[in-house]
Amino acid sequence: MTGIDISVVVRAYEDTVALNATLTSVRRAIRHAEAEGRTVEGILVVSAPTAHMNRWVAEYLPEGWTCIEAPTSSTGAARQAGIAATSGTCVGLVDEGDMWSATWLADAFTAARTSRQPTVWRPEIVLMVGSDYFDHRFYWTQFQSDTSVPSFDIRDLLAVEAYSSSFFAPRLLLDRVPFPLEDPARGWGCVDWWWTCNIAGAGYHHRTLPHSFHYRLVGLDGKPVARRPDIGSYRIGPTTLPQALSRERSAAAAG
Repeated sequence: MTGIDISVVVRAYEDTVALNATLTSVRRAIRHAEAEGRTVEGILVVSAPTAHMNRWVAEYLPEGWTCIEAPTSSTGAARQAGIAATSGTCVGLVDEGDMWSATWLADAFTAARTSRQPTVWRPEIVLMVGSDYFDHRFYWTQFQSDTSVPSFDIRDLLAVEAYSSSFFAPRLLLDRVPFPLEDPARGWGCVDWWWTCNIAGAGYHHRTLPHSFHYRLVGLDGKPVARRPDIGSYRIGPTTLPQALSRERSAAAAG
């Protein structure tokens, strides 16, 4: 046992201004969690870092953090490398350009610890804000779905990418349902969406933490800032979600 409660994984891209904003929010959330007695480690994941990013890491990486380099620039490789480096009971992941509320880590850990089964925890509300850090207007608001709610139709997960990339989950769940890798030759991409479907397909839920917020910096096109395009086309690969649909139909017929 490592004695670490929470492993924080931050994926860096190339915009160090956005990265600073993300790390400011993360360190605030870590301080809040530590004040409640939690032990937290920080891991920064870089993919094909530029000379500028390497200089930034050398000078500004928070004290006590670990920086690792993913084997490729793909999202799947970065997710796998970051999770493999964790030692905590639970993992909180966030991408450069996104920001957590101060209580996110502490509240999500409490929810994970008291949950009856392994669960992926999501912020209830995602506030989309402009890339101007001094512009406090909200461009739009996304209420994220809770798949444990009886009225939720699990087929909706196949229709559209339902969640922001940020989540909090037990490490054992990430081992049971690992992130897939993109396959450009087959046109398989959208790793976060793909993994979301696989989680549901394996019989686990994406639940939202009441009154929790996640802030996402977006450009005028509505897309997150500072991101590299995903490898592969805009579709997911083979998923276990149809198995969950089959279980639902069988349960409904038996009932």
